Amino acid sequence: MKRSSLVLYLAAWFASIALAFFIGRAPSSTGTSTEQTASKALSATQLQEAVRSAPARVDTAEAATSEVEAAAMFEQLRTQSSAMTRQLLNAALAVPISDPGRSETINQLLEQLAASDPLAALEFADGIASLRDAEQARNNILEVWARNEPMAALAWADSALADVPYNLRNSQMEAIIRGFAETNPKGAFNYANALSEATTSELRLKNRLLSEVIETQIGGGGLAEAQTTIALMPDGPSKENLQRELVNEWAAFDPLSAAAYVQGLGSDASTG
Repeated sequence: MKRSSLVLYLAAWFASIALAFFIGRAPSSTGTSTEQTASKALSATQLQEAVRSAPARVDTAEAATSEVEAAAMFEQLRTQSSAMTRQLLNAALAVPISDPGRSETINQLLEQLAASDPLAALEFADGIASLRDAEQARNNILEVWARNEPMAALAWADSALADVPYNLRNSQMEAIIRGFAETNPKGAFNYANALSEATTSELRLKNRLLSEVIETQIGGGGLAEAQTTIALMPDGPSKENLQRELVNEWAAFDPLSAAAYVQGLGSDASTG
C-alpha cells in the first residue's frame, strides 16, 4: 500500500475530527444549517491547520501499526474519505469570502477529494463563484485525477470538454496531460503525439500538450529520457518545437550543457 494514499485518507480522518470538534464548540441556533454553524466556528486558517497537521499525525499512526493493520485502516478510511472531505468543503465554502485563506483551503480540499472522487470534486468546483478560482480548481482536480487514473480522465475529457470554449478546453487538457506525465511520461507523450493535426487549432493543441509532457518530465528529473524521446522523433516542426522546450527548461538549471546541446544539433537547429 502506498504511503501517500494512507496519508490522504488519514488526513481526511483527522481533519474531520478537527471539524467536528470546532463545530461542537460553535454556538448553535434554531434553523441554522450545519454549514452556517461551521462558518461561525471555523475560519479558513483553522481548516487549513486541520488538514496540514494530518501528515504529522499519520507518521505517528503509521509507526504504531503493522502493514496489515495499515492496509485494513486504509480500506476502511477509503470508503469514508469522500464524505468527510465533502463535510470539510461545505464548511470551507461557508467561510466568508473575505477570509484570505478561503480559496487556498477550498483548493486543498478539492484536490484531496479528487483523489477518491474526482467527479464529485468537479461538481464542487462548479459551485465556486469566482470564474477564475473555479477554473484553477478544475485544473488542479484534473491533474490529480490524471495522475491516478489517466485513462479515466482522458475518457471524461472526450465527452465533457467537447463543447467547452477553446481556451478552457486547452487549459484543462494541459492539466490532464501534466498529471499523466507526472506518473507515466512515456504514455502521456504517446497519447499527445497521436493526436490529430488536421487543423491549425488541433496542431496547436498537440504541440502544447507535447511541450507540457517534456516540461513535466524534465521537472521530474527525466532530462535524459526527454532528450532521447525528442531525438527519436522524425524531423519537422513538432520536433523543433520540443527541442526549443527542452533547451529552455534545461538552460534554467544548466545553461552550459544546454548550450552544448544546441551546438550539437548543428547549424540548422531552430531553438530561438
